[in-house]
Amino acid sequence: MQSLPLPPICPLPSWKQAARFAKEPLELLTECSETLGDIFCLKFPGAEHWAFLSSPHAARQLFRAPRDHLAAAQIHSRFLGALFGTDATFCLDGQAHKNRQKMLVPLLSTKANARHVSLFRQMIEERVLSWESDRVFPLLTEMHRLSLQFLVRLVLGGKDPQFNAQLSERFEHFSALGARSQLVAMPKLQWNLGRWSPWGKIIHAREEVRSLIRDKIVAARRDRSLVEDSILDQLIFKADGGGEFLGDESLIDEIMNLLFAGHETTGGFLTWCLECLAGHPNIRAELLSRLDEVVGDQPFGPEHLDKVPYLTAVIQETFRFRPAGPFSSFRTVAQPIELEGERGRFVLPAGFVVAQCFPIMGKRADLFPNPESFEPERFLRGDHNAYDWTPFGGGGRVCTGRGLAMLELQVAVATIVRKVEIEPVHEQIQVERCGHLLAPAGGLPVRVRLR
Repeated sequence: MQSLPLPPICPLPSWKQAARFAKEPLELLTECSETLGDIFCLKFPGAEHWAFLSSPHAARQLFRAPRDHLAAAQIHSRFLGALFGTDATFCLDGQAHKNRQKMLVPLLSTKANARHVSLFRQMIEERVLSWESDRVFPLLTEMHRLSLQFLVRLVLGGKDPQFNAQLSERFEHFSALGARSQLVAMPKLQWNLGRWSPWGKIIHAREEVRSLIRDKIVAARRDRSLVEDSILDQLIFKADGGGEFLGDESLIDEIMNLLFAGHETTGGFLTWCLECLAGHPNIRAELLSRLDEVVGDQPFGPEHLDKVPYLTAVIQETFRFRPAGPFSSFRTVAQPIELEGERGRFVLPAGFVVAQCFPIMGKRADLFPNPESFEPERFLRGDHNAYDWTPFGGGGRVCTGRGLAMLELQVAVATIVRKVEIEPVHEQIQVERCGHLLAPAGGLPVRVRLR
């Protein structure tokens, strides 16, 4: 294996690679994939090599690699641990990761949360009715807020609306300062020089959120009458897959990661999905027709989940057409691994970082004909395998909350398109970097009209 070459490396100076990756990551990764092949490397100043994989065959090898050859804890902790804590599932490896997954996956499944569909739909309807016709507002902000408020209710419970409102407000402020900051992707610039320094402000906002969650945990442990059927309460009194109970700080880390991963990505996906439907009125009309056939005059309920295949296809096509980030499933190579690409076989030495280029795969014409067209029908034909379309990652580290995310998206899209017509203010939608994710510039200013 050691005699194999490294993957081809982007020929640009390392500082220019870093600058372009920060400003226009999709353009850089697309250029590299076209010129260097489906396995290539970037090298940033003072950092390790990053290898990117942009074909299903390469992704399959990543997801099926032995667990002891790839590690997530170190790289995830470096880029996310400072904000959300290092003892959440996302930042664990080995048996500790398996044990925590066994604890969380059942709580975040579609089946476990179908009973909350009516609650989420009602929250959406109340939010939509508050929108003033023809008033311009950033849709992304509304979708983030809606997703966060639902998650806070789901994760922390509903007995104390005042607490939920306070936590939602604090977490929204923290996300705006930290999770969407470029500093998130630049660990070497995360200097806490006091409360009024850029990173210091973020840390102060983080501690305000953690303090609220800590108080909630302490109260639940002290007085069992306060316990309800929330995800947090189940985590407090439920052992993980190894028979261990989580301490307070581990619980806080887990809740912080759930709230961040749940509302930032889901709110972003929902914004992009509504933008795609607004830009394709024929597809929106077809979706409304399919919803009317199944749902009729009734509100969208748990019995309708996965009963409207066209709705699921619209969501799946949005993942492909408007990816939430420039890459996913990033790992540190713990032991050298061999990868076979379209242009040869390569070795990734220990210490390299490897990531899947899902957005580049989604624009490959050999996988998705007419890739620049928004065509939900492609997902109704069933001609894609598990490695063509992987927005939730794959293998042993597939997204823990994928079931809950799909439930949220189905309920939100179905409810919103039946209530309002959305019109983006700008004809051309620009994409910008938003922390680790990609978002519409300006939060996608829109106008709405009630149907």
